Amino acid sequence: ENLKHWALFQQIPARLSNLAMHGGYLLRNGMMRAYASTSGPLVLGVTLVCTVGVFLSLQSYLKFRLWRFGTLALLLGGLMSAYSRGPLVGLVCVVCLFILLRPRAMARLLQGAMIAGLLAVPVMLSPLGEKLLHMMPDVGAGSSAAVDFNTEYRLRLWDRTLDIVFQNPVLGDPDALLQMQDLRQGEGIIDVVSAYSWILLGQGAAGMLLFAGFTLSAILGAWYWSRRWAALDLNFAQVGTSLLVCLAGTLLMAVSGGMDDAELCLLVGLAVAYRNFSRHALGSARQGAVSGRAAGAAVTSGVVRT
Repeated sequence: ENLKHWALFQQIPARLSNLAMHGGYLLRNGMMRAYASTSGPLVLGVTLVCTVGVFLSLQSYLKFRLWRFGTLALLLGGLMSAYSRGPLVGLVCVVCLFILLRPRAMARLLQGAMIAGLLAVPVMLSPLGEKLLHMMPDVGAGSSAAVDFNTEYRLRLWDRTLDIVFQNPVLGDPDALLQMQDLRQGEGIIDVVSAYSWILLGQGAAGMLLFAGFTLSAILGAWYWSRRWAALDLNFAQVGTSLLVCLAGTLLMAVSGGMDDAELCLLVGLAVAYRNFSRHALGSARQGAVSGRAAGAAVTSGVVRT
């Protein structure tokens, strides 16, 4: 898609039915932003960031390093083709957090930083480096006017959002967008980017508390049980760690609008399943150990009496 400027997957539903997928051809600095089979470049970037987070825990099962590096390079190439800024920040968060939650965290983090720095030099000197720089909001020729407009628009949007939230702080206002009609852009949309702004506008503090409890309980459960598994099975502990970092990265990317509801629910469901399985497995093991010690004590007591 990126090289041929052809949104292949966007055309398939239109050919097979009368329903076309949302969106069209989006360009950034003359390069088409890939959709793949998702609903947009931002969703593609978020999905690939979570895929990288899962792959970090599964790479230990690949015996050949070539397969590890090849798979990671393929995922990063897809992420670059989406030309989305938020997922790049999420990628850094996911990788760094995964390293920090593993044994010998600081040594691994410094090693990873050195490798990334060495790889960044040839990349930034290549034509790809210039394209990456243009993905940043404050770099690139002729981008200052667009940056000023975006900054002003975001500030106005944030002020209006706060005004509406303070009017209905508990339950929100389902018709909040009717009070923001003057903020419609040339594309005809009110670009409320942050997922948290949407929650506060539509459901207020009550909705935000429910959302926080829904996600944070899954994160804390994955963190607790991954720590418990670390002393028994490091590979299975990394499964919980990968779910944790994927959830954390998704919540971070939600600030810039990069959150897919279905994907978030899937991650939360997997984290809850990991917690329930770990509780059952380790609980059964503990009961077996206690029963074994009790039986041993009973035998010893019988021998002493004899």
